[in-house]
Amino acid sequence: MSNSGNAPQKLGKAHRRISGGRFVEFLRHTSGVTAIEFALTFPVLMLIVMGALEFGRALEARNQISHALSRAVRVVDLDADRTASEIAALMAGYLDEFDEDDLTIGTSTTTTSGVEYMDISVAFPFDVIIPFASVSSVTLNVQTRTPVISASQ
Repeated sequence: MSNSGNAPQKLGKAHRRISGGRFVEFLRHTSGVTAIEFALTFPVLMLIVMGALEFGRALEARNQISHALSRAVRVVDLDADRTASEIAALMAGYLDEFDEDDLTIGTSTTTTSGVEYMDISVAFPFDVIIPFASVSSVTLNVQTRTPVISASQ
């Protein structure tokens, strides 16, 4: 007797076995694993590299400001009557990349053990250019203390 077209066929288990075999074969296939791992780790690697570069830029900017402050302190050592605005003008002359208006300079005078000192602090904004970072600008600070030597000493 031949099977007619109306009779249900019992190929369900065989069909599942073939499908399951293809799925298992797909899972064992490893030719694209390296590309997938690279795609997952590359953004993290780039974020680390960009962070390191930004840290280097911030450190360089801080060192430039610190050096300019040291040069301004040498001038203050010669003339202790300099004001914060004059110190800012001196520092702006030493710095090519920074605008004088961006520098926030504060001065105060303290006396310790009978010696008068001038505390000079400089704050300046640093723009962070890391993509997708929530921080766009940070404020870096440099400060120093120098003895105030009058012309009579």
